[in-house]
Amino acid sequence: MRILAVDFGEKRIGIALSDEGGAIAYPYQVIERISDRKAIAEIERICREKGVGKIILGCPYSLKGKETAITRRVLSFLRKLRKIGIDVLLYDERWTTKIASRISDRMVDARAAAIMLGDYLEQMRCSK
Repeated sequence: MRILAVDFGEKRIGIALSDEGGAIAYPYQVIERISDRKAIAEIERICREKGVGKIILGCPYSLKGKETAITRRVLSFLRKLRKIGIDVLLYDERWTTKIASRISDRMVDARAAAIMLGDYLEQMRCSK
C-alpha cells in the first residue's frame, strides 16, 4: 500500500509518495493551491492513480507545540480532505520545510512532504 504525504501551504501543497511496500519516500509533485476544493480533487486523483491507502497530513505547530493560525487552517483542510474516504493522519511537521529549503527550487514543498513521510515510515518500521 502506498502512503501519500501532504505538506499544506496557502500557495503550494507539497506531495510525496511512498513505494508500494511503504519503505521509501520520494517527492512527487507540487500542487498550486487555487482553492481547497481543487487541491483536494487533485490529491484524490493522485490517490486513485497511485493506489494510495493512507494520507499523512503535515500539521505545523509552534516550536512550543501550540496551535497557530496555519495549524487551524490545516485542521480545516483535514476535515475536507477526510471526505474523499481515505484514512488521513495528522503528523507534526514543524521542521520539514526548513530542512527541505536548504536546496532552493520549485520542489521544496514536495521535498518537505517526503521528509515528513520518510520520518513516518521509519517510525512505523521501528514500532513493529
